[in-house]
Amino acid sequence: MLIYYFFFILLSFACIFQTKLSIDGKQSIFYAIYIFIIFFVGFRHNVGADWHTYNYYYDNCSNPFTVLNFSINSIKSFIISEPIYHSINFLVCKFNLGVHLVNFISAIFAITPIFY
Repeated sequence: MLIYYFFFILLSFACIFQTKLSIDGKQSIFYAIYIFIIFFVGFRHNVGADWHTYNYYYDNCSNPFTVLNFSINSIKSFIISEPIYHSINFLVCKFNLGVHLVNFISAIFAITPIFY
């Protein structure tokens, strides 16, 4: 938990002292914070209540409908609920790149709208 406090304080100081920087300096800090948060969120390991679910989806990704107990309702659930996440998970699994890449790509999709 200490690491979260450290990063919170570090980001707070960056926001406080950015007023003394030029526009280029502010933009550099903005992009550095953006990239830092994406890496911090994207490469987490065994963090959160849903971590076991992400591992389960990744471990059973050879067929996206295997996880959903193939039926009409599961196809509907796949299409309606989180088709992009399941598609990313399926593609990353096919190339055997690991669950962390799935989290990293998901972090990009989740963090980018906050910054832009």
